[in-house]
Amino acid sequence: MNMLSPTKAFGLRAAIFGATALCIYALMIGITLRHIEIVGGSAPLDLRPSGFSMGDVELLFTALSAEGRTYYLTRQLPLDVLYPGLLAMTLASLFQFFGTRGVQLGLVKIGVYLSVAVALTDYAENIGIATMLMTWPELNGTLAFVTSMAAIAKASVTTLAMVLLLFVIANWLVVRRRHQQAT
Repeated sequence: MNMLSPTKAFGLRAAIFGATALCIYALMIGITLRHIEIVGGSAPLDLRPSGFSMGDVELLFTALSAEGRTYYLTRQLPLDVLYPGLLAMTLASLFQFFGTRGVQLGLVKIGVYLSVAVALTDYAENIGIATMLMTWPELNGTLAFVTSMAAIAKASVTTLAMVLLLFVIANWLVVRRRHQQAT
């Protein structure tokens, strides 16, 4: 049996997870989140990287009506259960791929940890949104605040992971160029 090298295995995983995540992301951006934005008249909570207030939640959920809130809960959030894990697996596989190609192990480990944090913060945000949708019209200010903080954390950690990935790619290019010049 022909086994893949670790480099090829991580690359293949990154491609498969990445393609699947991209398809789900395209569905969310092009269909479900767009629909919520059109019906609700403002950005869905998922697309507010700087967070939101309890008043923002009230305005959005009121504008969505019962049908829109059900759509958010039964169409958008199920897709957003799949996406964070796929994104995390894509990022982690990419960091590991570059780790097998000479990038410093410390950077790879940080990248993998950030990848997990991306998923965890997104899941925390999703749980908060789902809970608020299911308990509407009762709205808990603490839950709205914590969910908003999860949204900010998600945006921050995702940005850090992407910046680190760009740094890792740049590091790999430098290492590769030095190796080519030495030979």
